[in-house]
Amino acid sequence: MGGLRETEKKRPPPRAERKRKKIYLFDMKEYTVGYLRLVNEIYTASFQKLTEKRQESSNNTHPHPPAGASGRGNMPPSPCYSSEDLISCQLTRSVQCAHQKPITVLRAAAGRVVTGSQDHTVRVYRLEDSCCLFTLQGHSGGITAIYIDQTMVLASGGQDGAICLWDVLTGSRVSHVYGHRGDVTSLVCTASCIISSGLDDVICIWDRSTGIKLYSIQQEVGCGASLGVISESLLVTGGQGCVSFWDLNFGDLLQTVYLSQSGDGQGVRQLLVLDNAAIVCDFGSELSLVYVPSVLEKLD
Repeated sequence: MGGLRETEKKRPPPRAERKRKKIYLFDMKEYTVGYLRLVNEIYTASFQKLTEKRQESSNNTHPHPPAGASGRGNMPPSPCYSSEDLISCQLTRSVQCAHQKPITVLRAAAGRVVTGSQDHTVRVYRLEDSCCLFTLQGHSGGITAIYIDQTMVLASGGQDGAICLWDVLTGSRVSHVYGHRGDVTSLVCTASCIISSGLDDVICIWDRSTGIKLYSIQQEVGCGASLGVISESLLVTGGQGCVSFWDLNFGDLLQTVYLSQSGDGQGVRQLLVLDNAAIVCDFGSELSLVYVPSVLEKLD
């Protein structure tokens, strides 16, 4: 793959001229927005119920989910521990002097642990024996973002605004681009795109095969880091009191879901896409859970 170039590709032709059309079926009624309010009284009551059940029976039990939390289908309960439980942990191994300066980012996938540091380097460790396989050098600032998945796709971003794509098998740098004014805050990759966000509140979408920036999305102030990929063609971003869904192929805004009917403009700064395509995000002092309906594609 060729190196990424800073020149921007022209926007796609108008919708009427596109040979490949997509139809996305989004029904607002199918969205279920559940607020998991972090109220101390609720968790105190749940803990008291758990303690009473433990005293009545030696069987492990789980408290009911807090009131106000909505879901779709039966979801397995999460393990709950109290001060009476004994959890045994053991240190198996450690790596001394993993970096020359403090570690700023840590990710793991496919039997590899990847670390980024203020020493401007990325290091790849083998999980089974903590062996350092590669020390990757290509940034002129501290490392602020790392992406690695089960296919061993590895990307890194730094305080220098640069984005690097690496070959995990050889340790060589595949591509390099300066994409942001300031820190790169988040990185996500698909089979065809590299998606980056920065402190400049801009999200950039790069074509991995041609190395050209396809387009950029200007985010609300303070919300540039909140993004996630639901599928190869669907991107979700956070905004002021809302989350928005975008067509990755054309950069079109598909849908915006508001998290409050009061029009509260609190910014969504943290966003996580779950395995079942649900989205968990922050909304002020609350956590919001958004279920995404099926996305259907039709090719002419």
